[in-house]
Amino acid sequence: MAEQFEEEKTKERRLLLTKCFGYRSGEVDELLRRVISDNDFLEVFKGSKSTMLDVLKRKIVCEDFYGRYYTVRKGELILEGSWGIIKQNLLNCLYGDQGKIIMDVLKFIVEKESPVDFTTFKARFDKIRNPLDILTGYEILTKSKVGESIQYALPEETLPLVREVLNTLEIEEGGLISFESDIARAEYNRIKDMESEFETSLKELIENKLEETVRFGKEMSVEYIAEYLKRMFGDILYFDSLLSITQQYSLADVAVVNPEGKIAMHTGFNLAFFGAPGTGKTFSINDIIRGNKKKGVNPHGLPGRNRYCGGITPARFIRMGEAYQDRRFNFIIPEFNDWFKYKGMVEPLKLALEQGEITYETKHETIGPYCFSSFFSTNYNTKVLEQGYRITIADTNFNAIEDRMLCRLHKMTERRYRAIAESQKALALGTINMDKADKIMNHLLLVYAIETQNKMVRDSFPVKNISLTVKVYKKIEEAKEEILVALRRLKSKIVPFSPRLERRAIQLACAMSLSSYFRTGNQHIKVDENALNFAIKFFVEEAVVRSQEKIDQEEILKRLKIKV
Repeated sequence: MAEQFEEEKTKERRLLLTKCFGYRSGEVDELLRRVISDNDFLEVFKGSKSTMLDVLKRKIVCEDFYGRYYTVRKGELILEGSWGIIKQNLLNCLYGDQGKIIMDVLKFIVEKESPVDFTTFKARFDKIRNPLDILTGYEILTKSKVGESIQYALPEETLPLVREVLNTLEIEEGGLISFESDIARAEYNRIKDMESEFETSLKELIENKLEETVRFGKEMSVEYIAEYLKRMFGDILYFDSLLSITQQYSLADVAVVNPEGKIAMHTGFNLAFFGAPGTGKTFSINDIIRGNKKKGVNPHGLPGRNRYCGGITPARFIRMGEAYQDRRFNFIIPEFNDWFKYKGMVEPLKLALEQGEITYETKHETIGPYCFSSFFSTNYNTKVLEQGYRITIADTNFNAIEDRMLCRLHKMTERRYRAIAESQKALALGTINMDKADKIMNHLLLVYAIETQNKMVRDSFPVKNISLTVKVYKKIEEAKEEILVALRRLKSKIVPFSPRLERRAIQLACAMSLSSYFRTGNQHIKVDENALNFAIKFFVEEAVVRSQEKIDQEEILKRLKIKV
């Protein structure tokens, strides 16, 4: 480290003597042979102003130098760097009201690595004079007259600093943002690509398929999606894909309003599928959403809003998550349980699942704090037993994580095995008809754009909240009482699930109802009757699983008159 430091200082000394006095390489070598300390260099500099190699007088040709270690101002050497001041000046320029064009100007001149004349700037940028005046006023650029031309240059000694700052900052319509890590900066570029994919898809829909999509929306509902999925995958497998597509609708995070007109919750939720490998988890959270050309599966999810995280470590995720501040994406994570085996990851991941403020510290760096506002759909590999299942995570905090997600067990029964085998055969033979995939995806895209007030549609369609009624709670409470009665019959003194499960079921019913956006002209969307039945089905199934299947699911659903 010390050797690198001295090497950098020597390099800057060479640049300073070359720039300020016009020395050639051999002359600089001769001068620096006698330099051991900064004081030695100061003496060489002072001597260079009067003589060169004690023989020839040398006139100073550049009176200003703003290096990392040395500064020359009006011909006087100061044994301290200017990068701190230059960086602050640079940030002042970028944070100002001309920040976007200043960023573009600096990127242009950095790429050129040579002076640029005013005529070139004027041809490339509109209203360029003010940004150039700002940059020269803050001493970021130098200005000189060469013949009839006015030229602007970035000092060679500050070029590495400017590059570094530009690489750590991005400017959007809302202003300037910065990142702590290279991983977040790289991820930002990926985000821009995904946002471009989303905007392009939405623009194409509006230009070519808007009327068709609205017309389709008038017959669309969660029941429509369920019947479509049943036709493809049967009664055993369809519900998993229904949950995944519902989660895509939920990403709009629409407000759920109670009878008093207050917000009770929002639709957005995290989704987790449990089960042994081969039980269809990846197909449900990834293939049906993003598509899989090799398997002949068409995408049904939001374009440009799903970030696949296969092969990514949790530490990398925490770093790249910084780039997703104030953005709403969905992270698809296979084998999510492995992430909790990493030391120090449980608390940051709990905060991410709660959309909280994340800080991650190591011996060498601190990431954050930053606010995470995205969602997850994940797989958990579990060991499934005859009754219930045992999570393969030993961490005592895991139950807290589980309570922050909408969870569903994939248990490899004979019926499920046969259903998966039949589905795989049908996909391979091409007999599964995904004829509604594009229509569902376009409907999802349009509803999401409306509910998130995208500028392309916000003046054409109103935002609609979900209307939560007493009836919804009454239905959930009926299901809860049936479950508690069944547990009492077993003389169980412990309720094996938390009240969060009720809230999750209500949230699911609300999210499912978003598919009915175009079916009503009302200001709010009422919770769909079928959506509520599907949510109760989920509630009962999850309660049964957490009770280690000691209570009869079919009997409870029958008593509740739920057939879905």
